[in-house]
Amino acid sequence: MTCGDVVLIAWPFTDLSGTKLRPAVLVSNDKFNGGDDAIFVPISSVLSSGDPYSLEITKSHSSYRQSGLSRDSCIKWTKPQTLAHYSAVRHLGKLDSKTVAQLHSLINSLFCL
Repeated sequence: MTCGDVVLIAWPFTDLSGTKLRPAVLVSNDKFNGGDDAIFVPISSVLSSGDPYSLEITKSHSSYRQSGLSRDSCIKWTKPQTLAHYSAVRHLGKLDSKTVAQLHSLINSLFCL
């Protein structure tokens, strides 16, 4: 797996009571991804129009076709999670480089730098 890959993954609930299979984007760099873990952000099919904390990937978006998503979705970039590679059960697709750069910029805005 490489940065920008869209995968189906066992995503843990925030209270750690279980997991749900959901799409996610691998956002960590490929050097980090060489270990056992990687950093992912979840994707939801529930669109929140005007939500400043989600990046919409709709059918008209440049990454939609190659993402492997089956419906309009949004990337919940404020919810990064470090997970083991084996949590990913299937590769769905990949985001284009422009969208990955936008996503990284948004994630970086979360931190006090």
